[in-house]
Formats: sequence, C-alpha cells, structure tokens
Amino acid sequence: NESMAASARPSVLVLGGTQFIGRASVAALLSDGGYDVTLLNRGRSRPNPFEGRVATLKADRTDAAAVEAALASRRWDAVIDFIAFAPADLAPIVSRRESIGLYVVISTDSVYMACDPGSFSRGAAGGLLEESSGGAIDAARAADDRYGEGKLLLERALAESGLRYVALRLPDVLGRHENTGRQHSLITRLIKGKAVGTRDAGEEGSGGFRFAFGGEGGGEGSGEGEGDAAAR
Repeated sequence: NESMAASARPSVLVLGGTQFIGRASVAALLSDGGYDVTLLNRGRSRPNPFEGRVATLKADRTDAAAVEAALASRRWDAVIDFIAFAPADLAPIVSRRESIGLYVVISTDSVYMACDPGSFSRGAAGGLLEESSGGAIDAARAADDRYGEGKLLLERALAESGLRYVALRLPDVLGRHENTGRQHSLITRLIKGKAVGTRDAGEEGSGGFRFAFGGEGGGEGSGEGEGDAAAR
C-alpha cells in the first residue's frame, strides 16, 4: 500500500528547505519521487511551497534541544542542512550522529577567502584544490569574510565529528527565488554598464566568475574550481 511504499523510500530531513537553494533541492527530491522528505524549520514561510507534499517538523535552528529532539524522532538516511553557519550549529547534529546516514551541509567557496594564500594549490585547469583550505586561517583575510571563516571552521569541526558528511562549497548562486540580493545587485550593475569583478582567492585580477544557478545547486550541483566538495 501507499504507506508501506513511502516507508521503504530513503528518509531525508531538510533543515530549512523553503527558500532559494533549499526550495530547489526539495523540489528536486519530490520530482524524483524516490524519497520520503521531511522539513525542519520555523514554519514562517507563507505560503509554504510544499504544503501537503512533505512532512514538517517545527523548530528554531538556534534551539539546539528542539533540533536534537527532531533528529531523535527517527533514523534519517540523509540530513541536508541549509542553515548551518558555524561550529555551534553542529552540536545537535553531532549528538545524534548514530541516527544519521549522511550529513550534507551547504558550505561556500568563500572558505578560501579566510585561508593563507601561501597554502593554496591548483589543479591542471587552474582551480583551487580542496587541500587549499587545509592551512592556517589568515586573520586579516578572515576579518574581511566572516561568513567564509564560519563555514571553514564548521567544516573543520565536521572533520572531527565522526559524521559521514559532504560539505558542498558552492560559488555565488543565482536563479529563481534568489533572496540574498546578490542577483539584483549584479543585474543592476550590468544594466548601468558598470564593471563587475571578483576576488579569486588572493590573486588580484586573476579569475573570472564562478556561478551556479538555483536548480543546479539544488539538483545537480556546481562549485568553485576543482575541489568543490569536502567529504568524509
């Protein structure tokens, strides 16, 4: 019957899941039809784009006890986390690691902006390799990119956590339902004929853009350089 079929499908818990990349990811999971999807968030998105199509758990991500209780409700084949920004966000995840098959966290290619350029190594195509983030944190660079520093520290905490995980280092992401303001700013600059440039891991004027679109980040994935996923 339908309930038996649903229980046989891999269980996926999505933290967030109603905004931008998370929304695209949940849509991709539902389109595939092979997953039992549950969302955990504050329940503030109105209208909920997946009303009646997924199970929901209500909790504030900053409330570690509530998140841990939600994770404890069952075993999850995968947990996909769109709203982890620092090591402290991992506490309820790590405490329930035995009930999580795979933890997928959205990281960023900005982790490299917090690193000492002296530790960088590049692949044949010129992209930064994953090990480029393994050196010391550059305090001055990190001060200019606290977001990247937080994600880098989160990844390092994951490496010591005992979790089986994948950290996706996405580049700037554009697309439908974009809600960061980045897309609007970029398009406005282009309309006004202004130059658009990027910092490329410490080499002035060396690199072009690395973009992913919302559907790619949610479905097929895309990243910076040749080391866009840190996994264990």
